[in-house]
Amino acid sequence: AIECEIIGFAGEARMHQGMIANAIDIGLGSGPGMGFVVKGVPQKAVGALYGNPDNFGIVVLPDSPLKSAKDLKGKTVSVSSPAALTYWFVKELSNRMGWGPEGITPAPLGPDTAQIAALKQRQIDAAGSAMDATVQLEAKHEVRQIVNYGDYITHFISNVIFASDDLIAKNPDALRRFLKGWYETIAWMNAHKEET
Repeated sequence: AIECEIIGFAGEARMHQGMIANAIDIGLGSGPGMGFVVKGVPQKAVGALYGNPDNFGIVVLPDSPLKSAKDLKGKTVSVSSPAALTYWFVKELSNRMGWGPEGITPAPLGPDTAQIAALKQRQIDAAGSAMDATVQLEAKHEVRQIVNYGDYITHFISNVIFASDDLIAKNPDALRRFLKGWYETIAWMNAHKEET
């Protein structure tokens, strides 16, 4: 058995800071976060969590006039931080819509709760959202999804498992067991969708 302590960060950049401080052994981050390795963060990408970003999108209030990605030109969409995957998604969606990277304005607001609060106060036009939050908010009729990033961004690894260089060097067996347990859990979830 592996005993884990779960630590939540308000944005991926802080998770990488935790790796630099040697405060965490394993981090769940973004594909673009692999660039932090090049910048000297003592970690390696050791596993893929998710491919195309079908698990991320953009939501609006139910009464918003925005209906699809084409309505986002010149609009403000919340993201967690300037170093976050969601920030990159907004810039890339704008590029793919033909507006260049400045066609949609990303607003770094921290965690999902802060982003949804800003949306409800109409301080932003739309909010970036992970699918788990979107499903819950849509079920309560609080938001409506207008963009699934996976429809626009393909051939991409959106989420990655990182391990500290220290863990890799000192306890590779624990890392192997963690990865094995992670992937076995995902396989079980895929095979047992009703229970999941």
